[in-house]
Amino acid sequence: MILITIDASDLNALKANTQVAAGIDTTYLLVEEGAVVDMTGNLLSGIDCGKPAASYFPDVTAPTLDAFDLNMEVGSILLEFSETIDAENTFDYTGIVLMAGLSTYVAGGRRLLSNDDISYSRDSGG
Repeated sequence: MILITIDASDLNALKANTQVAAGIDTTYLLVEEGAVVDMTGNLLSGIDCGKPAASYFPDVTAPTLDAFDLNMEVGSILLEFSETIDAENTFDYTGIVLMAGLSTYVAGGRRLLSNDDISYSRDSGG
């Protein structure tokens, strides 16, 4: 057996593609010919049509906000999350509040109310 750890950028790219590895029914593995060699030099013949996953464990860890940058000159906030999120369909921009301190919402804080110029980009980096 070989256990392969998927790096963060590949994992985020998989999560962003809802057509692949979204469940047991959409998880297949293709191994190209020659990718595996046994101890006597015999090459794996390859799996042409994909082998279905024997098991699948979904992502159950909630994303976290790792960092953000505020640019007061151009009027933008860049949010960095721990994993890929569905920014286009489920992101609620009205849940963003700029605050003056760490503890709680205080007078003078500002909730974002306009969605007019919100843009989304996917960074497959981890």
